[in-house]
Amino acid sequence: MADDVSLRFSHLGGAPVVDLVNTVSWRLDPHRRSDKLQTFSDVVAWAAESGLIDDDDAGRLQRTAPATAERELARVIALREAVYDAGLLRSRDAADRIRVLAAAALRDAVASDLGDRWGWRFAPTPESVAHRLALEAAALLTSELASHIAQCSDDACGWVFLDTTPRRNRKWCSSADCGNRNRVRTHAARRRSRTDV
Repeated sequence: MADDVSLRFSHLGGAPVVDLVNTVSWRLDPHRRSDKLQTFSDVVAWAAESGLIDDDDAGRLQRTAPATAERELARVIALREAVYDAGLLRSRDAADRIRVLAAAALRDAVASDLGDRWGWRFAPTPESVAHRLALEAAALLTSELASHIAQCSDDACGWVFLDTTPRRNRKWCSSADCGNRNRVRTHAARRRSRTDV
């Protein structure tokens, strides 16, 4: 999915809730930092592209009233930052915020028999995107995959991913992007140091 050039958002994190964190580009560089979720319409487009909602639900959610849309945008952004803080910075306060959001989501969920397990269904309300994400965040952070959450080694990037490599030695969000840029930078620095001698 991440290689499809027609996609508007990155999907290289390994889970939608991790990809949510990556809707902030250049997180660690205050001069280049940019947020891809400027409006609730952006949230809906991201959720549809991520497979969290279908096109019919996306169409309905795009017509959300402005005040409700602003509230839900703020809720999704707060959840995104809580996932970053809990997953990477190990913030107990952030984990508690996710727990509260997940508990609220469960109140609106309907159990759905998926054959081999239970899932949660939500009516296509403006709250449904944040509800789905809160439950995904709670499930991820309380699973063994929580220890696989890693951040790109680039000094400015800040994107996160689930490192599921056998030796847990993945360094870059994308080897072709940050990895290549940093390898070129390292190679150029070595060449300069040899010519300066």
